Amino acid sequence: MVDRVTDLVGYRFDSLKKAWKAAFLVGALGITPIQDSASAAAGHYELLTLSDVQAREKAALEEGDTLAEREYHTAVRALEETQQGLRSTPNDLPLDFNAKLYVAADGGRLFKVIDPMRDVDWTRFQVAQKTARVKAEKVAPGTVVDTILANGLHETSKTAGPDGGYRVTAQTGEQYLVDPVKFEKLYDTTETDGIFAPKPAPRKVLGLDQDVAFTAPWGEDMRIAKGGVLVNGGKGDVYGIQPDEYRASYTLV
Repeated sequence: MVDRVTDLVGYRFDSLKKAWKAAFLVGALGITPIQDSASAAAGHYELLTLSDVQAREKAALEEGDTLAEREYHTAVRALEETQQGLRSTPNDLPLDFNAKLYVAADGGRLFKVIDPMRDVDWTRFQVAQKTARVKAEKVAPGTVVDTILANGLHETSKTAGPDGGYRVTAQTGEQYLVDPVKFEKLYDTTETDGIFAPKPAPRKVLGLDQDVAFTAPWGEDMRIAKGGVLVNGGKGDVYGIQPDEYRASYTLV
C-alpha cells in the first residue's frame, strides 16, 4: 500500500518518447499533477511506485531502449534516496509544484521559472564589481556560443548579431558571448594579447537560494544554480552568474 507522498514518482509520456518530467507530491496530500492544454495535447502523466519504475527500467534494458532505461534509472535513484532520508521528496519539490512553473535539465534537475525583475526581492541587493581578467576573441556574425558548465549543465546559448561578438572565457572555463559594444564598454585591453581587464562597473547583485530559469536579455533561456546571483545591469538587462564563476570573478564593493 502506498501511504507516503514520497512513494510515488510522476512521469510524463508524450507521443514520441518516454520522458521523466519530474517527481512531485501526490497521494496522501491529495495533490494531483497539473496539466495545461499544451501538456495534455502532448501526452499524459502516470504515477508510479518504486517497484513499478524498477520493473520498467529492467524491461527497457532488455529491450535495448537506452534512453528510457536511463530515465527510469534516474527516477529509481531519486525514490531510493528519498526513502533513505537523503532527500525530502524525490526531487525536493515545494508543495506548489506545477509543471508550468519548472523546467527540467540534467536528467530531472528542476529550475523554477521566474521573471528576474518581478519575482525576486531586489531590495536585498548587494553591490559587486567584477575583478577577474578574461580571455576573449572576436567571432563572426551568426556564431553560436553555448555556455556549458563543468558539470554538464547547459546554462544558455547566444548567437552573434550582424556585428559579430566576443567569445569570452572566464577563469572557471565557462564560455559566453558578449555583444561588441557592450564588451568594449566593460573591458580594457591589457599588455597580453587576448586578455582583457574589467573596467570599474559596480553592479547590483542578488543571491539565489534555489535553482532558477528565466529568459535572458538576448531571448534565450538561462539556468542559474542555487548559490549563483542575478546581476542587474540596468534598463532590463538582468542576467545570471553561476556560483563558481561569481566567487572567482567578483568582489563585493
